[in-house]
Amino acid sequence: MSRHSLFSRLGGLATAVVILLLVWNHYLVLHNLPDANERGIRKQCPLQPAFCPKLGCGKATRNHLEVVSKPEARHPAPPKGKNLILGMATQNIELARLGVFLRSAREFVSPRTLIVILSDQPSAPNSTRAQLLDALGVQETVSWVSGELESQYHPNSHRWVLLRDFLKGQKVQYDAVLFTDVRDVAFQGDPFAIMTGQNKSSLFVFREASPARRGEDGTIATEQRNKGWVLKCFGQEGLDEIGREVVSCAGVTMSGWSAALVYVSLMVDTILSKSTCIDQGVHNYLIYSGKLQRSISPAPLVVVPLEQGVVAQVQSMPPQSVWRNKIGQIVTPTGIPYAIVHQYDRSKHRYQPQALQQFQLFPSGSVLP
Repeated sequence: MSRHSLFSRLGGLATAVVILLLVWNHYLVLHNLPDANERGIRKQCPLQPAFCPKLGCGKATRNHLEVVSKPEARHPAPPKGKNLILGMATQNIELARLGVFLRSAREFVSPRTLIVILSDQPSAPNSTRAQLLDALGVQETVSWVSGELESQYHPNSHRWVLLRDFLKGQKVQYDAVLFTDVRDVAFQGDPFAIMTGQNKSSLFVFREASPARRGEDGTIATEQRNKGWVLKCFGQEGLDEIGREVVSCAGVTMSGWSAALVYVSLMVDTILSKSTCIDQGVHNYLIYSGKLQRSISPAPLVVVPLEQGVVAQVQSMPPQSVWRNKIGQIVTPTGIPYAIVHQYDRSKHRYQPQALQQFQLFPSGSVLP
């Protein structure tokens, strides 16, 4: 082989290697695969929760910034474990509202999250409700109370018996549980995103608007319904003990597995101790009397202010304090989208028609024009 021929072959081989390297680099950029130097940065700089977009994470490489900005990365990375969303929806619930809850949840939470709906009766085969549940991978469990419990206790109270019994009947432990209303809840993000690091075992309760935003109705003692619920269950002594605190709504609570079992058992035991006890009054008393924290210890109890951007308790928010961004999300005054919008149907705000349209159900047999 001549020297010229050898150099020609080596030159061709070098060109091929360069082309392969360029193709591989292009593949890395398209698929956002980290190189060896970047993997360490990724571990130290996870994606931030959707409702905390302004939190920094130190220096990041160009590829990492591209990952954050890609549409499919707009929500936090799915947790390694499995979470549970647990709510109750009887067969009387308006299908449109059930659709808002389920479709928005499936859009924003991890696909590994199990959604369970407790119902008084099974959905009829091939019904719209059954089709909705099947299409979204939602488990329906028939569970109801009867006799004295049903006749003497408010449905908002005896539902906790059903929630407790369901959890205690599980053969597996979930990383986190979200107890939630169904009829008036829409998701804008993944609430489980806050349950990372030291918060994995915590129990989160969510406050309504504070006196600074709500005026004289901002505390338990001054908001007439909550005041009445505490009085009926714990008397004047109980109201004096917690009356100065800001109302926490029992409609949405989130917790690690162990604390969830303790919380739901405490709710049931207290509710059943007196037929006049309503769940919201019990919920607030357990929080602010210190009984809940003592019971779930060493797991922390975290009282989350409305302004933090996790749960929007819309009914307690004055109309002038409700803000939407350009894509229609309810946001905090600093522009952080709430992960959950609660009570959207009991307010003077215009979010309800938006949610019903955004996650609408179509008439059977309809086709695109």
